[in-house]
Formats: sequence, C-alpha cells, structure tokens
Amino acid sequence: MPNHSFAQKLYRLQGFQNKYIPLLLESVTQQFPLSNNDTVNKSEIDIRYLLTCASVFAQSNSGECQDAALRIAQYVLTTHQQNEKFIEAAVIVLDTMTNYAAISLATERKYIESNRQKDYPIPLMMDMLKRQFHHSLWNEHNNRLIPINRFQEKVFYEYLSFDALSISAPTSSGKSFILLQIILDYIKVHRDATIVYIVPTRALIQQVTADINDILKNNAIANVIVSSVPTIINEKDNHHIYVLTQERLHWILEDNMSFSPNCLIVDEAQKIGDGSRGIILQQAIEEISRRSQNTKILFASPMTENPELLLDLLATDMHKGNLSSDQVTVNQNLLWVNCSLGYAALLRGSYF
Repeated sequence: MPNHSFAQKLYRLQGFQNKYIPLLLESVTQQFPLSNNDTVNKSEIDIRYLLTCASVFAQSNSGECQDAALRIAQYVLTTHQQNEKFIEAAVIVLDTMTNYAAISLATERKYIESNRQKDYPIPLMMDMLKRQFHHSLWNEHNNRLIPINRFQEKVFYEYLSFDALSISAPTSSGKSFILLQIILDYIKVHRDATIVYIVPTRALIQQVTADINDILKNNAIANVIVSSVPTIINEKDNHHIYVLTQERLHWILEDNMSFSPNCLIVDEAQKIGDGSRGIILQQAIEEISRRSQNTKILFASPMTENPELLLDLLATDMHKGNLSSDQVTVNQNLLWVNCSLGYAALLRGSYF
C-alpha cells in the first residue's frame, strides 16, 4: 500500500493535471451528444501514463484520488475496447478500489468480458481473488460471497465491535447497502429482534421498506414483520422492523413507555440540526438510549465533518466509535450552463 500522501502529491502535480484535464473534459462531453465534441484533441490524452497514475490513486483513501482513478478507468473501458491491455489495466484499477459494482455494470454493458480473468497472469489473478475474498460477506442462503467495498467492510466490522457507531461518507459510497446487510446479520444472530430504522421523509419510508422486503425475500427469511405504521406489533416468534420518520417514532415512544428496540438505525442523521424536526429526532434518540443501554445504535450521515458529535446524545458508558470515509464509487459532474438571451426567449415561448 503506497503512502497516501504520495498519491495526493502526484494528483496535484501540474504535469499530471495537464494530462488529466483533457480526459476529464472528454469524459464529460461524451455524455452530451449535442455538445461540441471537438473541444478536446484526443491525441493529447496519454492513456498509458494516466492508467499508471490511476493504479496509484486506486490504493489511496483520498476522495479526489479515487475520483480520478475511477474516471480514468471508466474512460478507458468506454473508449478503448480494441486495446486489451488497456482494458485489463482499467479492470485492475477498479478491482483495487474494490469497486465491484462498477465492474459488474461494465460487464453487464459488455465493456468487459464475463470470463476476463482466465487470461490474466496467475500472480495477478491470485491477488484479485485474495482481495475479493477479503472484501466480501458470506451469504448463507445462496452459499456465495457478497462483494463489498473497503468502506462497507469497515462499517460492518465496526458495527460488530461497538455498541454505537456514527458513520460519514459520500452519498455514493454504499451506506444503504451495508445498512441492509447489517439488518440481515442482526436478525440472523438475535431472536425476536426489534429494529427501528429512522428516515427523514415519508417518501424514503416506501423506498427503505421495499429494500428491506427485497433483501428478506432474496434470503428466504419469512419470520419478519416490516411496518411503517406507528403502532406496536405484538406477534411472538417474529422479528419486527419499523421504518419510521422521527415523528412516528416519537408517537410510539409516547404511547408505549416500555418500548425499547434492540437496534436503532438513524439514516441522514445530520438532520438532527434541522429546526423543530431535528429536536424531535434528538429527543427520540435520547429517550431510546435512556430506556436501554443495550440498544445497538448506528448513525449514517453524508460527509459530516464531526460524526462523533452525534454519539454525545447517548449514554456515556456505551462503547462508541465513529468512521469517516471519502470512498468514491461513482463520478459526479457539476456543470454551469449559460443560456443565450435568444434561446432563453425561445424556451419561455415553448414551455411556459
């Protein structure tokens, strides 16, 4: 594992930026068929050099380095299909990043052959297999490994180690996926578990409920009742999962003084700072912590500067941990668009 500061120094070198920016511009303009695709001279893009840099960036935990590595690999996969060596190098970059979702998508779209590893040198193939085993969870139902990225692996093992955990990472890092895997693990290990999953909006209730039902169905787990209604369900020999907004959880706590979930997951936990709704969320968390110090609690936030501050809401003698990551699994483009006066008038006449 190279020194992360070396990767960041390499990224900030003007020589690298001079070679990387043409690829960056080209990768963005490819997404817009109506754009002027002559803005970049493709001969300026030194793929061999950029892939070498990407192989260094892929091993770094720096968000900017990972973003560059991912963009270089994706560009190669979509534009250099005739060069097997470049394609192989791009796949290795993605594999080193443990970005198995990107590899799966590229395979699905026929950018990568499904049996690509058969022609790899044995040492390289063994290294990839070792990494895939290390960054995987075992699915007992399907008897197969579920690949996860570096961030997801850290979250899962920190969840096992701490009573309360606060995690912070970009939206695209795979927080939702690993939270579902944690729910699956929790109900497999515990009997008659009660889990509360807090989401900030009613729209997310439907999405999270559907995701939970899907993973339960895919793993043939039937003795689980999933509810978004703020009413206690008393059915013995069943697990209970409540997907609620903070207001609905507050109603349950008010009406049922003995209600105490075994596990509490707070998604978008940074919403605790949002006015009156944040106060309700804080009160609900503090009340659950007061009722039982045995409740496993997880906070999930997108790129919060101080995720550990959320742990101050909980009992002091809980074993607490926090985890921040810059893990990048998808590229994002922020574009500024200037609209000419004549075209703006045309749009107004057509649509308004």
